[in-house]
Parts: sequence; C-alpha cells; structure tokens
Amino acid sequence: MSASQCEALKSGILGQVATGHLFQFFKDVHTEQATPHEDAFYKIDLWIDDYNSQSGRSAVQTTTSQAAEKFDILTDFEEISFPALKIKDSYFSNNLLNKINRFRMSAQRYAEEYGEPISSYLIILPRNEIDSLTGVPSEKLSGQFTKRMSEILDI
Repeated sequence: MSASQCEALKSGILGQVATGHLFQFFKDVHTEQATPHEDAFYKIDLWIDDYNSQSGRSAVQTTTSQAAEKFDILTDFEEISFPALKIKDSYFSNNLLNKINRFRMSAQRYAEEYGEPISSYLIILPRNEIDSLTGVPSEKLSGQFTKRMSEILDI
C-alpha cells in the first residue's frame, strides 16, 4: 500500500469517527452502521432515522477531503450544475463530484433492488476540521453540522 493510499484510508476512518461524534448531538436520532455489503456495493456508510423519508430511514455516505473548503450535507434532491461543478453555494473538485454522483446512483440502485424508497445524504467533512489523532470534530464543524442536520431532519 502506497503512502497516499494509507493517507486516504486514515482520512476515511477519521471521517467515520467524526461522523459518529457529530450524530451524538442528536439524542432522538438512531444511527446504525451499514453492513459491509451495503458499504461495498451501495456506498452506504450509515443509516439514520429520518421520519421525513418514506421508509423512515436514510442512507448516509461520508467523505473526508483535504480539497473540501467547507462542510456540507448534500441531499438526494439537490441539483448539480455543470460544468462549474457547483452545488448550492459550494464548488467541488472533479474527484469529489464523481463521489457524489456514484453515491447518488448507488443509493438509487439500492432503493430499486430492495423496493424500499430511501432518502440519501452525502456528508462532506473538511479534513482540517477533524483531529488527526482522535477523529474528534472541531467546535466549528460540530456547530455547522448540528445546524444543518437540524434543518434537514426538521428537529
């Protein structure tokens, strides 16, 4: 494994740990790790209770990126503008945009294969807002996450 592959793996693990910490602020929202099959084939990292979703739960994918300048949560119904690689007020690298599209397609395929309508959220975490040893998110990131997720889940 190359140094860059190790760094990408570490970044992903720290992002998962940070996401676990971030959801602890929501006592009424149950989270559940996706199965290895769901992760490998559908890019789903986590399931959350979501009473706004038809099925009562939503799929979550977390990506941690050095290139991400700011935190965001993208929902499955937000529009992607081409060719500027802009979603809402954020600009994304081509690599990050590919991750967004793969997750959207994978979540849609999951819903079709299992006959279960689901909502999906892609959480983009800036790597510089996560402690590199513990995975604890910064206060700034915690505040942004709490505000945005409260709006999305209507809680």
